[in-house]
Amino acid sequence: MQTASREQRLIFFEDGRVEQSPQATWKLIASGVQEMMAGRHPSQVKAIALSVHRGTVIPLTANGEPLSDFIVWMDKRGLTIAQEVASRIAPGAILQCLRSSHLLYHWCEQSPVAESKRR
Repeated sequence: MQTASREQRLIFFEDGRVEQSPQATWKLIASGVQEMMAGRHPSQVKAIALSVHRGTVIPLTANGEPLSDFIVWMDKRGLTIAQEVASRIAPGAILQCLRSSHLLYHWCEQSPVAESKRR
């Protein structure tokens, strides 16, 4: 069995945003696979497993190019909304809401933020 690992740089902004480059991620994955395949014929490979610390989704152009960087879990853009949720939902109840996503949707539709956007 062969292993390879890479570490990706985080991009920290003064306003609390934290991102990673999808292009850099792709280059690191390709580099790791190339290292793993060095001196091997593809017929020798039975399986390849890839693990990342966290998953994310980003929008792509019609040509498959990323429209933005990855937003990392440490990013503080949603902090105000998270604080509002925490202040309105009893501790321990958040997981219950997440288990029943329709309840979370209902709460979001009734929130002052949603109400102000409808005006």
